[in-house]
Parts: sequence; structure tokens; C-alpha cells
Amino acid sequence: MKNALITLIACTTLAACSSSSNTPITSSNLQDITIPFSAVAGDTAITCDATLTPVGSAAGSASILNFKFYVHNVILNGDDGNDYAVSLTDSDWQDEGVALLDFNDLSTDPDPCGGAIRETNTELTGTVNADADVSFEGITFSIGVPSDLNHIDISTFRDGSVLNIISMYWAWQSGHKHMRLDVDPLEGALANWNFHLGTTGCSGGSETEPELVTCLRSNIPTISLDTYRQGSDSIEFDYAQLVADTDITTTSAPASGCMSGPTDTTDCNEVFLKLGLDHSTGNAHASTMQSAFSVQ
Repeated sequence: MKNALITLIACTTLAACSSSSNTPITSSNLQDITIPFSAVAGDTAITCDATLTPVGSAAGSASILNFKFYVHNVILNGDDGNDYAVSLTDSDWQDEGVALLDFNDLSTDPDPCGGAIRETNTELTGTVNADADVSFEGITFSIGVPSDLNHIDISTFRDGSVLNIISMYWAWQSGHKHMRLDVDPLEGALANWNFHLGTTGCSGGSETEPELVTCLRSNIPTISLDTYRQGSDSIEFDYAQLVADTDITTTSAPASGCMSGPTDTTDCNEVFLKLGLDHSTGNAHASTMQSAFSVQ
């Protein structure tokens, strides 16, 4: 019952669960879609064994501890002038229309990088309701977990769901960590510099009435890449761009790095800007475009 209710809510709050065109949904006009992602720091691919350098405004070095983020509300722009919502296929990496991109190639959650080789996820898979002759140039997607799913007790999601990962979760009221990017700076005294993007300023509701939760700052970036061509391009996230104007060799109270807190301006302001967000409001910044994601 919960899953059906969530699907209904999602389909009414998003632009469409199929597309903005009037094409009837049949098996003959469902296109299979795969959208590849990569994560780098400059010219270095994000892996557990990699040394990222230079990173941050102090041009330091770092190794990876944890590197994951959620994606939802994926829209492809058709060459027929219509926008098409990608229906993400349920899998080990996708559930309830939300995907987890996970670049930790060693160990298992919730442990940081180290130990045995483990599976990663670097792509989105799904379908669009579009005629076969429609091609796509341009993509929009949101980072994080949508509000109608964000404030549900994660134990109610199925075992193995990407929405039921305790290390990607704060609490039912504040919800999930939309992004978790933890690194170990190799210079300075810090053991880690963490970026946990999540919704803040939440109040009200309960575990049985999560729909009554209200939050001051959603902190969900919307990424638009007009030049993306489906079937030939990939989407790259560059950690070096994210922290280009932030010193990850030091930190200010109250957290080691940026935990999205509204008073943590020193560590959060610039990384939020790189995602196109205004840290003070949690909404899109009026004059700054995101620079952390690009088309490859």
C-alpha cells in the first residue's frame, strides 16, 4: 500500500510519469534509456585507491572515504519539442523513482574505502514514453531524495532498497543525505573533510505522518545540461570543481566539513554555489550556475 501511495504522490507532483507529450503509453513506444555518470577530481577518476590532487583552495591532496549521491526527477528534452520524464527501473540501485550513484569500489556500506572489491553504480536505467524516431538533446535532473520520500522511516522501505541505507540517512524528520562525499585530506591535521548535503530546518510531522513535515531549506539542486546527447554522452561530476574555492585542509565549527547547517557558512557557501544553490535559502542561486556537473 505504501509503495502504491508513494507512486501516486510522485506522479502528481512531478511534471508527468511518462512525458509531456500526448503519446499513449504502449510497449511499442517505450524507449529503453541508460544514462552513464562518472566522478573525477580534475583528471583523476574517483576510486578508493586514488590520490586526488590538487583539490581545494589550498591545492592540497586527499583520498576518498565515501562517495555517493542520489538522483531523481530525470527529464530528457526531445527533438520534437517535448520533455520526457525518465521512469527509473526498480533494481538494486533504483527504487521508488530514486537512484543511488555509488563510486566506492572497495568495502561495503557503511564502512569507508578499504577491504574487498565491491560493486559500484555509475548509471541510471529506465524508459521514456516516446516514439522510436524521437532523439534527445538536453537533460535535467535533481540531486537527492524528493520530499515525499525523504521523511519516511527508512525501515519501511524494502530490504536492499537504496532508500534504506543507514549511512545515507540522518533521521526521519531531516531525511536522507542527498550527497555524501567524504575525503581524507593528506595535508593538515584533519582526519576527514565531509560534505553531507541534506534538507535542513525541518519541523512538524511524525514517523506516521511524514507528509506534515515542513523544512526551511530543501537543498536539492536541479542540474540542467543543455548539450547532453542521449546515447553518446555521459555526465561527469568533478569534485575538484566542487571544492575549488574551499579549503579542505581546515574546517570551522560545528562540523568537520559542510553538513549543510545554516550557520556553517565558511565550509558550505562555496560548495553550495558550485551546485547552483544559495546556502542561506536552500534554493537555486539567483545569479550563479552550477559548475560541478558537465557533459563528456
